[in-house]
Amino acid sequence: FELWELLLELLTASGKRAECLSRPSARKAYAKRVLELGLQAATAAVKSRWNAMKDLLADGAREGARLAETMAEINLFLDTYPLAEHLAASVDDANTLHISMLARFA
Repeated sequence: FELWELLLELLTASGKRAECLSRPSARKAYAKRVLELGLQAATAAVKSRWNAMKDLLADGAREGARLAETMAEINLFLDTYPLAEHLAASVDDANTLHISMLARFA
């Protein structure tokens, strides 16, 4: 599942563009209008696939583990991403999804 790699590339490239903006308010607006949609779409895609798995063992623990790893990688990246402060609700949603995935494995 390479979604996280694409998202991280998008956020990294977009973050470099945001650095060119001189005002913090402009960076915040850019993050909300451009980056947040990508993060929300990625989280929704993972959540949709995750929710489609009714029985983790029957549907394949490997796929479930891949989805959980995807969210772990996204969240690790967001922990140090400078613009994440402007995406608090979406970052929280990504963290919540990852925690719920881990709980389902327990």
